Amino acid sequence: MKRCVLALAFVFAAAGARADDAPAPRQVDPERFAPTPREHPTHAAPAPSALLAPSREHHLGACEHAARDYLTCLDATARLSDGAVDAAEALVIASLDSRPRLNLVLKASIAKSLKSVEEDWRALRERECGDLVLIERGLEGPLFEARLICRIRRNGERVEALEARYGDNR
Repeated sequence: MKRCVLALAFVFAAAGARADDAPAPRQVDPERFAPTPREHPTHAAPAPSALLAPSREHHLGACEHAARDYLTCLDATARLSDGAVDAAEALVIASLDSRPRLNLVLKASIAKSLKSVEEDWRALRERECGDLVLIERGLEGPLFEARLICRIRRNGERVEALEARYGDNR
């Protein structure tokens, strides 16, 4: 028992001696580089670019690749395109009331089916833009950027498909 305690004491003493021999961490010379507090204007978030809904002409909205807030703009545009999909879905469901050939039970069933299909479509979009975006043609750059661009494109395609297939009242 005494031997174990002595061995442990020796190990800890040797470790402490090695820690004392370690060089001191390098520090920035405050005379050459003044510290900048977090409240300083250089740490302020950049003003976001004006948001523009994605369209055929501007598939990324108002986001410019050279802009400082490019990824922030892409993220906001992706959320905006998510809202466009939600609005298109709501419009299709609301248009069911104006279709005279459908009875109430059939309208409720179609609305339920549409919501289920939309959940499945969103899951597919997330898998496609999450897992397959690395091999998609024409998307280069950081993974986060490629995923956002994929999401914006798929949302635009979905809005167009919903409007083309279910937009007119029959």
